[in-house]
Amino acid sequence: MGYHLSSMPQPSWNYSSPNLTLTTKLNRNLIRFHFTMLHPVVNTKDLPQTTKLLKKHCPSVLSTKCNNALNLPFKEEVKATEVAHLFEHIILQQMCQEQIKEGYYSAEFSGRTIWETAAHPLRIFTIETSITRFHLPFLRPALKKSLALIELILDSGQNQS
Repeated sequence: MGYHLSSMPQPSWNYSSPNLTLTTKLNRNLIRFHFTMLHPVVNTKDLPQTTKLLKKHCPSVLSTKCNNALNLPFKEEVKATEVAHLFEHIILQQMCQEQIKEGYYSAEFSGRTIWETAAHPLRIFTIETSITRFHLPFLRPALKKSLALIELILDSGQNQS
């Protein structure tokens, strides 16, 4: 299988695997991730290992804030949400971790996931987050870690029987 995160010059990257494709585009202080699901499962409710894998590989993501219709904390929302929404939380948390790893006392990023249901039901999402050029060095390592974890979660769904 060919997983590939291109080494295009910052700030645009492309990623593709049998499970998903991701393109990134920076416009001034906003980065857009265009996330297309190729995997048959789109929602974490069909990926029962999700919480277990997050607790093992990125437990802090379960404590992140989440704005959702039911006002659920993310540790509850994660049990039945779109994989792209999960990716949003993971990438934002990984960006925070990368910034703190570089010696910053704290870090905070926010984002939103837009589900492109009208044009492409169920499969295409846009994730937006505010970012400055100052934050770009944190993006590539955060993307690599986030994509690896999403792939692990998606692959866990294929290993069920």
